[in-house]
Amino acid sequence: MQALCAFLVFVCVVGAASADFTGTFTGVVGNNTFAFSNGTFTTPSTLKGSVTVSITTVLSSPVQVCFQPLSPAVGADLSHVCNPMSFGAATNSTGEKDLELKFTRKSFSAFSSTKRMSTRFAHAARAVNDDEVTTTVQLAPATAYYVTAAAPDADDADLVTITFDGATCKAGKMGPGCVDAPADPFAGSPQASVSVEVPAGEYLYVSPSIAASWGGVSWNVKQTDESEEDDVVEIYAAAGYLPTKDVHAEAFTDDEDGATLSLHNPYGPTWYVALYNSGTSDHTVNVTQNATVCKSPMFDFGCGRDVNDIGALSAGNATAVFKEDAPSDDDDESLNYYQVINTHCCGVPDDATYVRVSVAPQDSGDAPPLYARQGYPPSKSFYDFNATGEYVNQLILPIIPKGNADAAGDFNPYAWYVAVGGDTDYALWVGGNCAGNCSNEDNGYCTCDGHECNPKTQWRMPTTADDSFGRCTCSKYSNYDCTNNNDSSESTFKTIYIILIAVGGAIVLAVAIGVPVYCYLQNRKRNNYQRF
Repeated sequence: MQALCAFLVFVCVVGAASADFTGTFTGVVGNNTFAFSNGTFTTPSTLKGSVTVSITTVLSSPVQVCFQPLSPAVGADLSHVCNPMSFGAATNSTGEKDLELKFTRKSFSAFSSTKRMSTRFAHAARAVNDDEVTTTVQLAPATAYYVTAAAPDADDADLVTITFDGATCKAGKMGPGCVDAPADPFAGSPQASVSVEVPAGEYLYVSPSIAASWGGVSWNVKQTDESEEDDVVEIYAAAGYLPTKDVHAEAFTDDEDGATLSLHNPYGPTWYVALYNSGTSDHTVNVTQNATVCKSPMFDFGCGRDVNDIGALSAGNATAVFKEDAPSDDDDESLNYYQVINTHCCGVPDDATYVRVSVAPQDSGDAPPLYARQGYPPSKSFYDFNATGEYVNQLILPIIPKGNADAAGDFNPYAWYVAVGGDTDYALWVGGNCAGNCSNEDNGYCTCDGHECNPKTQWRMPTTADDSFGRCTCSKYSNYDCTNNNDSSESTFKTIYIILIAVGGAIVLAVAIGVPVYCYLQNRKRNNYQRF
């Protein structure tokens, strides 16, 4: 079934007379329908912290919302394709409030399709019983976001209104506490140490300058004053916003010798590092920065990777499936890197706007996590898109316009770089929606945007949740491409057969043993009778 996708965005950023910025998004979700904006809103540079999101709906199923730069997030479950910092969900459990929803041409924003929207919502003015519930998300200041809403468990489709509100600071201030923009105490040096004092119960922020040649960087914090409190100064980092102990980027940490935080491939965004004093007294700490400076063509932490070893994935080879070993069995930070190539040639339609990258386990279980970043290798700490938590994890990436890649350095700014993590051997494919088109549709089928997959439907962003998102609907086998080429494809059937054989064997064994025993007992009983 093809679901209809409708969306409306109205954003209002209030001027100096107010301390808040607000935005509103309205669309239809549920029953295979999700709603996304076809334009962006930009957060103010003075954004203070977390943004409160209010969701008004009559649906009793959880409503999900995702804020994402570059392109709307789409997938079977938004929690699996959205940055956790900018994802929220809430459930209407009471339905006590009355709200009249009216749609007029005046309420459409500059980036909504008035003709399409006015047609779909011509009869949308109505009174409904709905409820407002709230959640929070973390958005980066001065960043353009798309909004997507979905209710994947809802059997019915209905309107939702999402309102987001965030406090702002005065001009020149930012983040929690409205502090001055942090400085770089290391003056851009890859190896440097500074001594700072962190007040009790407060944050001290720095913003190190990251060079393009840095494959990785670590910061170590050691308490230098004498105190009954030891190791109470914690360290956190985030890209684009001021971190806190509750909201920060995923990063490798070590507390064996003070507190150490490390980042892989950090170049690109503005990084902020927070020192948080959880103690009851002020403390002086020594902060040491140690970056690995790589010479071309090396990159990554410790300069242990060669750009020339990055795998090339041709978007035009839409039926190819690559089987790869897991990045590592014991290093959580290890990733396998690839570059998506040939998005403007080699079989990719001229009108293609999106390219899909998918990964599945070679055996059973969930697929390994998948990350993507434009123009530079992603890391677990910073990426543009991610996919995790599904049997097939799929990224739907906007095709980047052509550019002069010859003028670039080691990395092509007009290409997508993809990374696979985890400790699972995997199968990887690009371009096509489902692997091998589900064994050429011999044992299953694949759906693209509510239709059969073809050169038109599989190269655009889905506007409906009626999409395979990389997972075949199989008629014979159950693995990622509907073939019998791994253990997971027959695991369900094997289990059933084993159970049936075991049960049948037990019955046969019971009969084989039970009949002779019964006859023996009957004969013995008969022999004990007294004869007349």
